[in-house]
Amino acid sequence: MTATAVDALRQQYSAYAELLERRLLEKFWLHHEDMEYRALFEDGVIGPELYSVLRREMLAVRAKVEMRPRLDLGLDTRALISNVPMFAGLTKDQLNAVARLLRPRIAVPGEKLIRNGDVADAMYFLSSGSVEVQVVGQNIRLRPGDFFGEMGLVTRQRRQGNVNALGYCQLLILNDKDFTRLLRSNPEIQAQIDAVANTRIQMNEQAGAVKAP
Repeated sequence: MTATAVDALRQQYSAYAELLERRLLEKFWLHHEDMEYRALFEDGVIGPELYSVLRREMLAVRAKVEMRPRLDLGLDTRALISNVPMFAGLTKDQLNAVARLLRPRIAVPGEKLIRNGDVADAMYFLSSGSVEVQVVGQNIRLRPGDFFGEMGLVTRQRRQGNVNALGYCQLLILNDKDFTRLLRSNPEIQAQIDAVANTRIQMNEQAGAVKAP
């Protein structure tokens, strides 16, 4: 149970989990150091003045280690959006317009976020946790900062794979209705997205033609 919980923490907050593990190791070695100093003092190897200095320095370090590290979710929404190729060329104001439409959602381990054959009704930004994309016989793991489901909104095609949450995930969702309203009210964004989407579609078609027998 502990291993499962720690693994889930690593998947959702990998940097924070690393900080906690490092903090645990530091506390262990400080405890070991304290015992060593005590043993040297009791055996008469070091005197009371040196023992006092060493222990005072050790306690000062321990006080810093005892401070729990701050959990930084790293939710820079504009940075998440700009990672998407079709949004990468947007201005700051345009990115803000997209960011205002995003809605938070929590996914639990094993939850199926996208099903093969479903109508595409949203795209997803992964702010914490990890998901697995199952498509064309491949399993691809996505981590914080990644995104998925965007091409379904643009092409209006049904989903061509499954996406499952591997642990607890924090997601930001841009649904189909908000996406459509965004494009209607922002011709510049519409032009940017159309250009990138057409390039992406052509690349996918060329890749499929190469693989065809």
